[in-house]
Amino acid sequence: MAERLYRVAAAAGGGFEELTRSEVWARIRRGTIDATTEICVVGTPYWVRAGAFPELQKLLGQEGRSATTR
Repeated sequence: MAERLYRVAAAAGGGFEELTRSEVWARIRRGTIDATTEICVVGTPYWVRAGAFPELQKLLGQEGRSATTR
């Protein structure tokens, strides 16, 4: 099974990047993606905040807060 792909909104200048879940996790650990970053699963039209994804909440911390901002 292929790894899930996410579209992650770029902070400056608009646009987005397509990243694997592993790449998203690495960026959360580095602090470049936080709970308020807009993300979409590739193949769906819905953009939501990263904190809304159950599979990302563990890294973001309880209630979708970034682990780097506690």
